[in-house]
Amino acid sequence: MELDRVARNRDAVATILVFDGAEDAPLGGRHFGSYAGAKFSVVLDSDDPNPLALEVALRQARLLALASLQPEGVADTASLLATCEQLANLIEQSRAINDGANAAERGIEKIRNAYVKLRAEALDLIEQMKLRLASDP
Repeated sequence: MELDRVARNRDAVATILVFDGAEDAPLGGRHFGSYAGAKFSVVLDSDDPNPLALEVALRQARLLALASLQPEGVADTASLLATCEQLANLIEQSRAINDGANAAERGIEKIRNAYVKLRAEALDLIEQMKLRLASDP
């Protein structure tokens, strides 16, 4: 895996691979993945920027790097990786919430536009009625 090579080359405790789109990432459509050995993959889509996955990966990588400085056996990496998986699920839930909010905003915008159009047409009809009344003897 590319992250293993990067970690060895840089003598890194943790690595993060960032993709610019979900279709490029080997995460099955998800935006966050954690792997044994303090390796993370995230998606930071420029078309739909939601930095949560990257923020979580950065913080987790930092925690794991700090844990590596502790005496042997102090850090429970299995537990930390389990927490990473829980975080991955939360990140996907946050995306669903954000997608729902975006859909609601688009719906509200359609309603608002329809109202503005209806109001303009109603006011135009009232103006036409005024003109007719003013021109009738």
